Amino acid sequence: MESTSIGTQRLTFSGLASGIDTAAIIKGLLGVERIPLQRVQAQRSTVEREQGLIRQLNTLLLGLRSAAQAIDNRSESLASTAPSEELLATAATSSSEAVLQVASEGSAAPGTFPVRIDQLASAARRVSAGFGSAGDVVGQTGETLDIDTGAETSISIALGSATLSELRDLINSDPANDGRVRASLLDDGAGAVRLVILGTQVGAANDVNVTTSAQAPGGTPFVDATLSAAASDAHLVAFGVPITRPSNEITDVIPGVTLRLQGINDPADPTDAVTVTVSRDDEEIQSRLQRFVDAFNAVRNFAIAQSAVSGVTNRGGALSGDSGLRLAERTVQDAVSRSLNLPGNPFSSLSAIGIRFAPGGTLALDRDVMAGALDRDPESVRQLLSGDETTDGVATGLARALEALTRVGDGVLPQRIESFTTRLEAFDDRIARLEARLERREVDLQRRFTSLEQLISSFQSSSSFLAQLSRG
Repeated sequence: MESTSIGTQRLTFSGLASGIDTAAIIKGLLGVERIPLQRVQAQRSTVEREQGLIRQLNTLLLGLRSAAQAIDNRSESLASTAPSEELLATAATSSSEAVLQVASEGSAAPGTFPVRIDQLASAARRVSAGFGSAGDVVGQTGETLDIDTGAETSISIALGSATLSELRDLINSDPANDGRVRASLLDDGAGAVRLVILGTQVGAANDVNVTTSAQAPGGTPFVDATLSAAASDAHLVAFGVPITRPSNEITDVIPGVTLRLQGINDPADPTDAVTVTVSRDDEEIQSRLQRFVDAFNAVRNFAIAQSAVSGVTNRGGALSGDSGLRLAERTVQDAVSRSLNLPGNPFSSLSAIGIRFAPGGTLALDRDVMAGALDRDPESVRQLLSGDETTDGVATGLARALEALTRVGDGVLPQRIESFTTRLEAFDDRIARLEARLERREVDLQRRFTSLEQLISSFQSSSSFLAQLSRG
């Protein structure tokens, strides 16, 4: 009977002399001795599962902390006011998007603002006189065409025998062309081909000037002044003040609002203007609060799942009764349930602004109550979450409390996760030792049973020899 040792890949022969299945005996003996190893492996799996759940809890708490900080109007460190509004989002609209498009960053002050657009910022356009074809030679040997784009070095093209199409290519590939201009040819369909040099940036500071002694056919100037145009700034009137800007996208006229100029108002009507309206965006505010509610509920549902008793094992989850989970639940519950007494604030708790506990301990957002609170006193809603100079608001207090639980390095849960890692490493060492011991035990059993087989075989040979002598 042949057998192969799986652990060591040794070829052995079992029971050849005795007829006993020694391989099965060895397997059975090793199975019994493997029980301590299996017990340690099961313990390791339990610890690994608990570590994964603590990691999941830590991730959920970090998500809740981020959701709280997203509405608390405090800096990341919680030490100062946030650089921009985080709760009271606003939306901006334009009375004429064909002339002016607007976008609010969410922190603009509500109100209406008339804006008149008199001129758009534009890029430079320099158009040559008409040539008969793209193959016409431009200029003479010794003549140059110089293009000043405002860069340190002007584009200077030696004309010589260059054709109109070659001149276009020379301009586009010139080392001094840093992308501020782009040359192309335009066939006007009436028998004339023109070189068009366009600036790529708007604003008067980005004007493009072309200088050359070369002439177009008929001895006319190379540049057609009637078809060319200098770069220009945008001109508008806001708050009754004439304003000039080098771009059609303006962020520093109405605080928190981006103006994107698309056209101009009626030049013949000095009263024609676009009305920019900035209003509170209740939908976005409630969406921000809903994300906070959802993050809280994710933590709560995780805790509920861990305490639920299985119908199969009649036991709770792996973290049922865990001290870290209980601490996290208590921390979150206490912070969200806080009642504040902020001077002059009519709201003292989240329930007063529509964030209330539902059956099972989760939160729910009553949008009607929230809308009413915003209509009544939006700044007080903001203060309830953020706090004042001496007292943390609900969201700020929650974020601060969760910091102690989740902070990398010395936070309660990161330390727990690290302790699990240390335990897993110890389990790995112990498992390695037990496996090594089992391998040595298998080798020893193979050696012993092989010796037994050899001894039995020797007895059998002696018996056969004596039997032959007696017959002889």
